[in-house]
Amino acid sequence: ITKIEEFPAYKNYEEYKLKPIIKTFAKELGLNITDSECTYLMHTTGVFLRDIHTQLEKIKLLIHPDTKVTQKAINEIATQNVDIFTIVDDILSKEYSKAINKISNIIEKEHYLPSLMLIQTMINNLLKTKILSKSLNSYEISVRTGQSKYVTDKNLEKIANVSTEELVRLKTNLTTVEYML
Repeated sequence: ITKIEEFPAYKNYEEYKLKPIIKTFAKELGLNITDSECTYLMHTTGVFLRDIHTQLEKIKLLIHPDTKVTQKAINEIATQNVDIFTIVDDILSKEYSKAINKISNIIEKEHYLPSLMLIQTMINNLLKTKILSKSLNSYEISVRTGQSKYVTDKNLEKIANVSTEELVRLKTNLTTVEYML
């Protein structure tokens, strides 16, 4: 009989809370996982504990009799649940092949429009933040955009080295792609 567990929900930015939990899950399954693999697992699987636990169970079966979780094992199993929020990070850091790979994984499982709309919204919010950052501080930007100050600060970090022109180009290209599809 399977033990029924309830898993609490965490946010993408709460890695510090998730790593100890992931390490506990791994230990319960007889696996060894490092901090970098914990982070990688979160980025490829998402932050839902149930999904993370399931992926660790799959990894255990994949690497048996070995017990060390590696990025290779995570790639083979855990990339099934791509976190769409990392796609924009990949685009901003000009890692286009990573972003395209993640998008193709999503398209294999669901219709492309909801994902494309979310990416478009995220780029649009980054563009608004960039424009407002020229005359407002992060608190004022968070009030204007309706985002929390923490999210605004993280977005400002993401776009610190990205020009307004580049964000406009991304938004324009995404709009063009939407119409072409």
